[in-house]
Amino acid sequence: MPENTWDRLKRARIVRVLLVYFGAAWGVLEVADLLQDSLSLPDWVVPVALLLLLIGLVVIVSTAFVQATPGTEQKQDAGELPGAWEVDPKDIAESLKKGKLPHLTWGRSILGGVFAFWFLFGLAGLYVVIKDRGESFAPVPAVAGEAAEGIAVVPFTVRGEEFVMFREGMVDLLSTNLDDVGGYRTIDSRTVLARWDEAVAEGEIADLATRLEVARAAGARYVIDGTVMAIGDGVRLAADVYDVESGREVGSGQVEGPADSIGSLASRLGVQTLQALLAEDGGEGVTARAAMSLTTASLPALKAYLEGEAYYRQADFDRAIEAYERALVEDPEMALAHFRLGDAYGWAENIGSDRGMEHLAEAQRLGDRLSNRDRAIMDGTMALLVGDISAVDDVREVTRRYPDDPDAWFLLSEFYFHYWSDLQLDWEDLGRVFERPVELEPSFAPYYIHMFEYAVIHRDTAAARRALEGLRPLNARRQEALELVHGLVLGDSTRQAEAAAAVPDLRDDVLEDAYIDLWLTAGRPVAMEPIFLELQRRRHPAGGNLAWLYLTAGKADAALSATPDGGWTSMWIPYAVDRTLEPLPSDYLEQILQRDNCGPAAEAPIHCLITLGAYYAEQGKEEQLETLLDDMRSGAAEAAAEGRERSAEMLTLAADALDAYGWAKNGDRVEPGGAIQKLEDLAFTGLPPSIWVRWWLGELHLEDGQPGDAVVYLESLRGSGVPHVANFLLGRAYTELGEREKARAAYVRFVQAWEEADADLPQLQEARAALEELLAG
Repeated sequence: MPENTWDRLKRARIVRVLLVYFGAAWGVLEVADLLQDSLSLPDWVVPVALLLLLIGLVVIVSTAFVQATPGTEQKQDAGELPGAWEVDPKDIAESLKKGKLPHLTWGRSILGGVFAFWFLFGLAGLYVVIKDRGESFAPVPAVAGEAAEGIAVVPFTVRGEEFVMFREGMVDLLSTNLDDVGGYRTIDSRTVLARWDEAVAEGEIADLATRLEVARAAGARYVIDGTVMAIGDGVRLAADVYDVESGREVGSGQVEGPADSIGSLASRLGVQTLQALLAEDGGEGVTARAAMSLTTASLPALKAYLEGEAYYRQADFDRAIEAYERALVEDPEMALAHFRLGDAYGWAENIGSDRGMEHLAEAQRLGDRLSNRDRAIMDGTMALLVGDISAVDDVREVTRRYPDDPDAWFLLSEFYFHYWSDLQLDWEDLGRVFERPVELEPSFAPYYIHMFEYAVIHRDTAAARRALEGLRPLNARRQEALELVHGLVLGDSTRQAEAAAAVPDLRDDVLEDAYIDLWLTAGRPVAMEPIFLELQRRRHPAGGNLAWLYLTAGKADAALSATPDGGWTSMWIPYAVDRTLEPLPSDYLEQILQRDNCGPAAEAPIHCLITLGAYYAEQGKEEQLETLLDDMRSGAAEAAAEGRERSAEMLTLAADALDAYGWAKNGDRVEPGGAIQKLEDLAFTGLPPSIWVRWWLGELHLEDGQPGDAVVYLESLRGSGVPHVANFLLGRAYTELGEREKARAAYVRFVQAWEEADADLPQLQEARAALEELLAG
């Protein structure tokens, strides 16, 4: 019986053939789209590729039918036809000579498709080469459009026979001095002089239009034109900077000095002309406004400073610090370099960096060299680093006076990010202040960092991804680290596993940059465990914080096992485990919480002393507490005598707070002006001891049946080192207040953070039971 169409389709396995073809076609279109974007291929590439694929579909279906025709296989076996996968070019040639269509085989069809697309992409590439002379395929630095703005220094007008050699000599001096500074490049002096010789006859004095034309012909955007003039025994150098296209004067400079110092005078003149350019459009690495504060006469200092600015813009703070320090070697009184160096140390070390504050203090001393706006921002930055939260109103005023200044907005966001709890702000409503600097200056990498961190804290995957996408074109050093954090904290299970697996192969600096404060991942502390484990394996100091991570995750035994041998955390972790997770043997705590472990009060870590004092107050050890308080007040006096006012202030505040806490735990807390009131007066100072005070007040108010007062202090603890305490107690407080939604949210945060906590911890059992009841209601 003759074979019908349906039998032929089944023999041809047409469904399988079409599935394979459509999969291959999708891959071809993806490659075509990628090549079109990356190589700037013409717009017709993808439509033509689609047309070829449609033609190919007809060929492939025909090949399937031909190969499924009865008798084809027998003829192939007998050698009468080429095999199913043979190409056999000789047979193709013979068929074409006879005017016949060559027999369709899979080999011939596939080879024909490969050739068609090879021809398509080759033709498209040839089109690009002819159209733009190969620029699209050239390495990035070789493409003229990627070159920095060019400056042409044309021959100076000389007045004074003894300086005639500097007519062209200034071209060489300034071209060399200004090249690759601030993102500009100088046109090679030989090129400029060649264009000059073409346009200006020997002995002729060129007018401005001619000088602009020479610079234009040399490929420059700006031209520097000037004079060398003898004045008595000295010399005066003057220069004007013009925009080549508009002919507008951008700025000018003038210096005078001894005739035998013309080289140093040329350097000073170069500084002035460069400042004029930077003030015009900012160049690379400095804003036009900041250029007004670049008061240095040293070109090497200026070059190093601008190099530091370029690194700072990429959030590469270590390299920025090195460059700023080189600038200060050349000019120790460059106020803006001290200012930026202090700020960079705040990023590289911590917000309270001693070295950072030293340089900011020096910048303040030299403040008369800064613009009023820079001086206001510098004063605000100094207040930020020392924890003077009262200055936030001044910073707000700066943003009102200069609403288009991204530095001002960024400083305000810094205050909000680091001191939102002390300022009693609603953390949920702060997103806008982190976005504003990025809107004003989207090419400045540090602006994106807090924006990213805020998004991660809120578990806003889309916002965090937007921040990363904004950073990517800026070549920011921290990009890799932030991508890692995004994967670990916000990724799905697959992405988390991939990020964790990548950690052992990452450089130290990537892991260091990924080490963000634990409260950033308070929603899921264990997400950062791979980083801390690796840092601990490498014996990196930051690895000691693994114990703190386990503490916030509700893993008591793991926290104690990971506790470092030295430092104040060797006391803090056992204390905090006993205080917030599960009771520890009293003799064990007595052995660890020893006064000698903190060292002299004037030099001791403030949290070490507070840990010890809190333990004494809670255990009713009043004599030991009194002795400690005497030591702390003596230490404060010693620090003040040595000029360490901030240390003295913190010791005094901590001593007063511990004194009041001792009375609250062991004395009368009801009398007017009593212990509770004293603690409330110290709760929002912006200094480290105030975090402890808010913890104590939250608990004390709950114990006294005042959940409304407790909430004020507990909400501010969500961004502290004990977020688990804050969320658990907030759940209780809001439940007592009848605010079920807020209670439910607090318990959800607590349970999520303790997803891998020790199962027998009573807080976890209580939170789960309370949450179940709240959800049922």
